[in-house]
Amino acid sequence: MSALIIISAAIFLVYMVAIIVRYGFPASVSDSFYLLPLKWNAAFTLFCVSVAMTLLPAWLEKSPGPLPFLSCAGLAFVGVAAKFRDDFVEKAHVWAALLCGGAAQAWIVFCTPFWYVSLVFFLACGWLAWRKRKQRIFWLETAAFLSTFLTVYLF
Repeated sequence: MSALIIISAAIFLVYMVAIIVRYGFPASVSDSFYLLPLKWNAAFTLFCVSVAMTLLPAWLEKSPGPLPFLSCAGLAFVGVAAKFRDDFVEKAHVWAALLCGGAAQAWIVFCTPFWYVSLVFFLACGWLAWRKRKQRIFWLETAAFLSTFLTVYLF
């Protein structure tokens, strides 16, 4: 199951590196949807669902409970509700993103002894967010993703 964690992290890293190389740093991970040409918009949905569905089985095997499921379900819903600039979709997208990040960080803090992993990533990415003011959300989301991947792998 560790292979699934690595595959999930690799999907995240390959997608984000491709976006950054091609278009520069997005304002947020979700903003990459709007950077892609129209015919490639589905890549964002595929990215979110692929990361969630490859991480979920390994995460649930290591720690059964509602938080891993809620986090991955939130991420998959973020991908499905990708057009967050649309008034109708915005609330669903934002709440799904908060569910994803909140459940993952709650799991790290309350269900594992690795709370310091999140602290280190958030301090490092928080510093980058402070330096790169246009991409604050991007760096905080990156901290959440990377701390989650590493903690699930270590647990």
